[in-house]
Amino acid sequence: MNRATSGATHFRALPFGLRFALRDLLGDPRGFGVFIACIVIGVAAISGVSGLSRSLAQGLAREGRTILGGDASFSQVSREFSPEQRAFFEARGRLSEISLLRAMARRGDGEAALVEIKAVDPATYPAFGAAALEPDMPLAEALGERDGLPGVVVDPLLLARLDMKLGQTVDIGASRFQLRAALRSEPDKLAGGVGFGPRVMMSRAALYGAELVTPGSIVRHVIRVTLNGAPDEEAVKAFSADAERAFPQAGWEKRTRDAVSPQFSRNLDRFAQLLTLVALTALVAGGAGVANAVQGFVERKRAQFAILKALGAEGSRVFAIALAQVLAAASFAILIGLAVGATIPWAGAQALRELADLPVSAALDARGAFFGAAYGLLVVLIFALVPLGRAHETPVAALLRDDTRGARLARYRIGAAIAAIALAGLVMASSFDVKLGAAYVGAAAGAFALL
Repeated sequence: MNRATSGATHFRALPFGLRFALRDLLGDPRGFGVFIACIVIGVAAISGVSGLSRSLAQGLAREGRTILGGDASFSQVSREFSPEQRAFFEARGRLSEISLLRAMARRGDGEAALVEIKAVDPATYPAFGAAALEPDMPLAEALGERDGLPGVVVDPLLLARLDMKLGQTVDIGASRFQLRAALRSEPDKLAGGVGFGPRVMMSRAALYGAELVTPGSIVRHVIRVTLNGAPDEEAVKAFSADAERAFPQAGWEKRTRDAVSPQFSRNLDRFAQLLTLVALTALVAGGAGVANAVQGFVERKRAQFAILKALGAEGSRVFAIALAQVLAAASFAILIGLAVGATIPWAGAQALRELADLPVSAALDARGAFFGAAYGLLVVLIFALVPLGRAHETPVAALLRDDTRGARLARYRIGAAIAAIALAGLVMASSFDVKLGAAYVGAAAGAFALL
């Protein structure tokens, strides 16, 4: 049996109503262009945003040790770590210590700029990854003393802001530093949060030599701990809990490699939800196009529906045929939308890696695909049930006269309302911020009531 014969056999095995609907739709697909476009755009946007967000979250989790600079991080503001705390950390792994603060960098003529200082120990920093410098040189060489001057590595933005070149000197605190290299990337940049000025990296010895660490100065001291052996997530959590029990009054901020930047992760979830709601708004707004397309479809098929009823087809059979055609077109549109949405994480991953130095790990997102498909299907039902109901409820004679005023559409309006409630529930279930989801649902309902 060849493929054509096999395919025909399988097609004949389908229920009559479905076979009739598919033949009719394939024979005359006019009017579904706008319908398909509305669904494709909305589904692609929803599934694509979810996939890109998940790819970024996976990248953060995979690169957590590199971004954090260790397995666990402890930070204190304006207080050095005590000898007992250091001994506790050293007994469990390798330490890498940095200090973060803001200061002013000044040219010889007094021109100044706010900078974000990161003071490190070149012998232990970075514990994972590498700082990319231009010109390429070891970090210890860039930060070491030369001709009596300590060196600094700076963000190229500072060079542009102060109109300076590498090799020149800049005053920071009580010391003069030589601009040794431009900082192209730092592996733990994301863990440091948002800065208010260009980065300046110097050694911790130079930081104290510049008299920037004084009583009252706001300095964040950070110790990163790389545990001995090959610790799994449970071992890292156990170490974090042990540190809390050993120093219950420490008052430090702690992070582990599975939660590198909690604030960034929260902002990412909020931003992804916002973009998803924007995409859903476009999909719901496209519901007007869906309704018009279905109404046009019913008008074109009015005589055909009347003939089917005149030949004895029940109204439910006519409605099922019409609904099957609409759902077939919707399924085709949803599949295209999911295919387009699946490419978005790969298209955006490279751009985010290059422009923002974010560790994006592109991957398919089944959850995002499910929600995108569900949103698309529910929107179709909301806007298509009432127009299709007219083909069911209108008598044959009225259909032939194009008179649908007597159609009883209450059950279809109820069905559309149930689909709308299901859509609202889906929005709430997928929302990171329930209040934002509820506000969106309320605003959308109010807008439709007004219109």
